[in-house]
Amino acid sequence: MGPFDFELYWYNRKTQRKGKSTGEYQALRNLLDQWMGIRLYRDGFRVYPYGTEDDDWLELDKTALKSKGYALNRIQLVGQVEIGRLSNPELLDQTNREGLRQTPEEAILKETVQFAVERLRDEMNRITKEQKDAKEPFIADETKTADLEKRMKTAITSIRKVVPSEHREVVQELELMREEFARFASQARERIADMEKDADQMIAMAGIGLMVEVVAHELTRSAEDALDVLNSLKRKTVPEEIRRRLESLRASMTSISKRLRILDPLSVTGRQRKERFNLDELLNEMLEAHEAQFERHQVKLNILPADRPVQISAVKGMVVQVLENLISSVHP
Repeated sequence: MGPFDFELYWYNRKTQRKGKSTGEYQALRNLLDQWMGIRLYRDGFRVYPYGTEDDDWLELDKTALKSKGYALNRIQLVGQVEIGRLSNPELLDQTNREGLRQTPEEAILKETVQFAVERLRDEMNRITKEQKDAKEPFIADETKTADLEKRMKTAITSIRKVVPSEHREVVQELELMREEFARFASQARERIADMEKDADQMIAMAGIGLMVEVVAHELTRSAEDALDVLNSLKRKTVPEEIRRRLESLRASMTSISKRLRILDPLSVTGRQRKERFNLDELLNEMLEAHEAQFERHQVKLNILPADRPVQISAVKGMVVQVLENLISSVHP
């Protein structure tokens, strides 16, 4: 195998959200987006595709999805693995220069770094548990407040028996204070119950939010790959009917990809750009693409054509999605 060095750092993106979106905070976010993941270097030169935006060679996201808390994943790690041509002669490149050959030495390299990440996760969980255990839990003991209220009532009754009549106002003031205490204690118990419920909901929502980050990131990559395929087909000679259907699919995928990039915190926010196009032509193309579907479900269309072409300025993909939703609702 030979010796090799590696180092990695964990940055808690959850705490960064508490900061501002300008200045040093934004600069840090940009650096994390640029350098996230664990990269591989040989003699100081980058080995691709390890650590690229869509490469999870250590399966950190897959492991994070299975682990409780989902605190340690690829988008929160920055690190590097350093190997050498002389120190690691069995770590050879593939013939296409895309990564290392799958050898026992390559598997050891991968498993060693994964083992270190697992130990980091265990240490994080241990520290988190210690911090939680160190906090003295608050126990809402209703019996204590009820017992205290009862003792106060008994004491006030005893005082009323021995206090002269000219000082009865003081006793009445004590009675009012007891009633206020009882009311505040009841409100505090209700507030504590609401806070515990809100805390449970926030923990669940935080876990869902972290999962959405990675899922949106992976879906964005897949959607962009699908768009590349559709764009390549656009340049090829295909039958007119297939071309119309591919164009409709491409417009839908473009809109979906932009929406995913809005969700994806690792990419530039997708822009929904308007364009001018004929609405009637787009509608006719979509209806022709669904002819087989209409025939299968025995749907008959009654089309009232426009007197002249209807040109609009809008996001074409969004219009396609609206029309697709309308079409899908007209048959069982």
